Amino acid sequence: VRSRRQRQDVYKRQVPIVDPVAEKAAFKIEVLTAIEKFEVHGFRDAGANSRLLMSGRVSRLNDVVNHQLGIRFIGSREGQLIFKDSLDFEYTKSL
Repeated sequence: VRSRRQRQDVYKRQVPIVDPVAEKAAFKIEVLTAIEKFEVHGFRDAGANSRLLMSGRVSRLNDVVNHQLGIRFIGSREGQLIFKDSLDFEYTKSL
C-alpha cells in the first residue's frame, strides 16, 4: 500500500506540465515557417474578388491555404499578403 506522498509523486510524474504560452509561441513559429515557404506566383487585388496564385493553386479571400495549421488567406495591405491562423493571429508576407 502506497502512502499519500508516494501517490502524489507518481501522479506528478505521469501528468505532463503544459505551458499554454510556450505552446502558442511554438505554434506561431510553425505558422511563420509555413508562410515563409509559400511560393506565391501571382496576386490579383480586386477587393472582394482578390485571388492568390500560390503553389499551383488559386485561392480566394478567406480560403484555407494550409489545412494542417488552419492558415487562411485574408487579403493584402500595403504590398503585403495577409494570413490568419486557427487562433486568429495575423501574419504578413511581402509580395
